[in-house]
Amino acid sequence: MTQTPSPSRRSKKQAPMQAPPQAKVHPAALSTNVQALLHLLKFASLINRPMQSDLAEKHQLTIHEVRVMMCVSGEGPIGGQSIADMMAMPPMNVSRALASLSQRGWTEPVPEAGNRRLRPVRLSAAGWEVYRHMVPDMADIADRLLQGMDVAAEDGLAPTIAVLVKRLEQWREVDRA
Repeated sequence: MTQTPSPSRRSKKQAPMQAPPQAKVHPAALSTNVQALLHLLKFASLINRPMQSDLAEKHQLTIHEVRVMMCVSGEGPIGGQSIADMMAMPPMNVSRALASLSQRGWTEPVPEAGNRRLRPVRLSAAGWEVYRHMVPDMADIADRLLQGMDVAAEDGLAPTIAVLVKRLEQWREVDRA
């Protein structure tokens, strides 16, 4: 049984809603921390450009495959869900990258006693060979990115980023609890 809409619910032609005037926030009005956060967000997006053009494409990889190889090379045997969590990648992208790397013979499964679902992988000998060829290109990207920075800023950058990464990892753990 269908109900007839009450007169108050009948569709009426309504004037389009006017958006309230947007108050602009001048960047100088933002705190230094908010400005830094915005720069970090932009950096996180833009860093993919040279990683794609000067690394992934050169080695006939997708950016997701590059990120997974970098993670597996640094972490040792690791499962797909852990890669997704660590690299903030959608699990499907990790799964596809792992399947592609496995088909190429660049990763291999590591037997995990007691947990058959975990399915950790590591780089195979062929994977390590490819990764070794990628390192000079990563160094070129890093050198081009950091050229012209004073020594103190350059020396302090890696430890500062490491602290920020650690805080974000802890934030993720708090969100899960």
